[in-house]
Amino acid sequence: ATALLELKDWDRATEVLNGFRADYRGHKLQPEVTKKLAHAYREGGKLALAGAEYERIETETKDPDLRSAALQVAGELYTEAKEVDKALAVYRRYLGYFPRPLDVALEMRFKVAGILKSRGETDAYFAELKQIISADAGGGKERTSRTRYLAASSLITLTEPAFEQFAQIKPVKPFEQNLAKKKAGLKIVKDGFESVLRYEIGETTAAATFYLAEMYYLFNRALVESERPNDLSRDEKEQYELALEEQAFPFEEKAIEVHQKNTELIALGVYNNWVDKSFMKLANLVPARYAKFEESSGYVETFDRVSAIAQVTTPKAAVVQAPPAVPAAEPPKDDTVEAQIELKNVPPVETAAPAQVVVPSPDVVSPTIEPQPQTTAATPDAPTAEVVKPAEIVKPANVVKPAPKRKPAGPSKPK
Repeated sequence: ATALLELKDWDRATEVLNGFRADYRGHKLQPEVTKKLAHAYREGGKLALAGAEYERIETETKDPDLRSAALQVAGELYTEAKEVDKALAVYRRYLGYFPRPLDVALEMRFKVAGILKSRGETDAYFAELKQIISADAGGGKERTSRTRYLAASSLITLTEPAFEQFAQIKPVKPFEQNLAKKKAGLKIVKDGFESVLRYEIGETTAAATFYLAEMYYLFNRALVESERPNDLSRDEKEQYELALEEQAFPFEEKAIEVHQKNTELIALGVYNNWVDKSFMKLANLVPARYAKFEESSGYVETFDRVSAIAQVTTPKAAVVQAPPAVPAAEPPKDDTVEAQIELKNVPPVETAAPAQVVVPSPDVVSPTIEPQPQTTAATPDAPTAEVVKPAEIVKPANVVKPAPKRKPAGPSKPK
């Protein structure tokens, strides 16, 4: 059997183990056979049979920890196998044997309550919830955040029917009697949900706060929509309406305040469905502040990571600065006598001050510029000019004297 278990041949292993159990009933290895059968059935997917073997383990041992663990596993296997009646019996058996430790016992009782709820046994379901609340209240130092959560959740469930009854009461004729019922229902609901707040559990606090806010709002609407007396004059009816609004308005303000308190739980790290519901209620009650929805800014192009990296990493072509312009070749000079006479009458020209040379900062790295040699295109009327290098910056004179007369190349013939 052990070899078959190692090979994970669960069916063959269970056959051998059951054969050993039938042939050697009083053998000292019978408890080990039960454990191996429980394991084989569980791994083989036969959960109900595995649950039965775990129940047998509880009866074959005197170790309290092993007994407790065996019953817990048996109940889980029966629940998973949808054997609800067997699961309920195992959980009740556990509670009879092991009322302590408190946290595990309350978990088992909460599972019992869940089964009763699924079967529609409302009275028994509520009875189990009351026992959870009572056990947690008397738990002393054994209380944990989990036990307080189970108790607070149970109290919310027990208070919700009172809230529903309160919501159904309408202040109609006889007005005074129904209004008195409405106030009595408000007090019951208020006391129940305020008791939940004292457990100081985030999720249940959000739920109770939402219900309290809705309680105030429903009372406000009940007053505003209440049935009016028929024997009032026009003036009396107006005064009645004003008085009714004065009575109802504080309850609406209280509802808004409590819903806002619920949304403030986000700052404490609590955000759940109840907080979200408060936001939706505030959007209706205070639309100028809370009914602000996001507006689409249109199509946003998807970020292309590959293209963005390529733009950053791809080297760009260096921008080469053009070398200083080469002065154009001077036009051919007229060496005639008339030209020389006109040159004498030209007044001297003052040169403009040279532009200030900006020295680059040492922090700025200028790109290396390789000047390209350029040639001046030749024209039919002028000789080819050589490339002129840029002249060095020299201190200019204040006045540029006219160039000296050149000796004519040859006498010109009179026209």
